[in-house]
Amino acid sequence: MIELKKENKELINNPILFIDISPNAHTNYKLIINKYIVQLMEKNIEDNLGLLELLILNNIHHIPIVIIVNGLPKYYINNDIKIIKNDTAPKYLTSSNICIGIDIGYEFKYPNIIESIYYK
Repeated sequence: MIELKKENKELINNPILFIDISPNAHTNYKLIINKYIVQLMEKNIEDNLGLLELLILNNIHHIPIVIIVNGLPKYYINNDIKIIKNDTAPKYLTSSNICIGIDIGYEFKYPNIIESIYYK
């Protein structure tokens, strides 16, 4: 199990990550989870590129993941989610990372193209 930083929770933007499960909490977490599940069923647009799911995948397999959006490395996932700055981008494009390229048009929220990129 990993503990997410506040910035990662905000980036993923998933209400389940903000639930206070301490014994003294007065949050109705079941209601939050139910609302989130209903929202997933009714809303067919993903807002965060599946970052939560990719973070879970990284946590299971321990392989870093790089998300490339419209040709530019954007996120590096390795027990944490880091926003990649343009000047450091080349160091993340290596054969030791899973690189996922996503092409998103400006008029749509859905990706036009999703591809796996392998570096030698």
